Amino acid sequence: MKKIFLLVIIMWGLAVEAQSAFDRGFEQGYKDGYCYDNKIGCVPPIAPVPPVPGIDESADSYKDGYNRGFLMGREAAKKEAGNKTGNSSSCDNNTYRGYRTATPKYVDYVYKPNYNLLSLKLQALQTLKKRAENYLENGQYKAAINVADRMLSIQPGLGVAYLYKSIAYYRLGQILNAYNYAEKAVRVNNTADYRKWRDNMELRMLAELIDLMKREKYGDILFITKNMWYSSEIKNLFRGLALYYVDRRKSKRYFRRVKHMELAQQYLKALKEKKYKPNPFAKKNSGSQTGESN
Repeated sequence: MKKIFLLVIIMWGLAVEAQSAFDRGFEQGYKDGYCYDNKIGCVPPIAPVPPVPGIDESADSYKDGYNRGFLMGREAAKKEAGNKTGNSSSCDNNTYRGYRTATPKYVDYVYKPNYNLLSLKLQALQTLKKRAENYLENGQYKAAINVADRMLSIQPGLGVAYLYKSIAYYRLGQILNAYNYAEKAVRVNNTADYRKWRDNMELRMLAELIDLMKREKYGDILFITKNMWYSSEIKNLFRGLALYYVDRRKSKRYFRRVKHMELAQQYLKALKEKKYKPNPFAKKNSGSQTGESN
């Protein structure tokens, strides 16, 4: 019996832990929405199974789940109240009408968002989302970027808007912007599709930096790595490589930040031993003369 009880407790704990922030927010939002118009004595029902987050929602967002749950809970309460009204109309005519005390008025000092406005915002975002997708399909990439910016003005931090901007910039040949927005989209909405696109942009950025190393465009590499929004192995490695052939003393700190690329360790060893290491990407190591004077 004790083993069965322990198993039940463990399974219950796993189920609770498996809930996403969206699911927890949905359950609380559903209860609050159900009792929103009838706060005194209201006993909310058990919330239904949380729905799957939409394209403009995140499984890691408690707020997204709460908003969805609130709207569904309030709608369920209105529907239930409408059903009860039809059944109780005949009893109201015979109700004893004696002395009545004043109806208590509940004062809620807790801020409640305007959910009608929230509904309008969601509708606007859905309209803009379809418009952005149409622009991307038709090759109108600058228009898609403008629409994505409008989406972000309505809902700051919206992952799908960052994704649309990344795709549009990539189609326009602007690899740096495409890479930055792809990474930002993943940091907001870490899903498999977003990660797949980010990984693709990372490969494109790597190819771009290698090509610049082959052509010894160290100034271009420094510009790109300086304007990468987030620190990464690629950023630190190639910034270190470019600095090695421009101002070798400043390259060491960037190589030290690279933990999983052998090439960075080779350059650190060369710096420690005060030996010059030619550009491994340049044809016939033509960059070897560039760094000897450093």
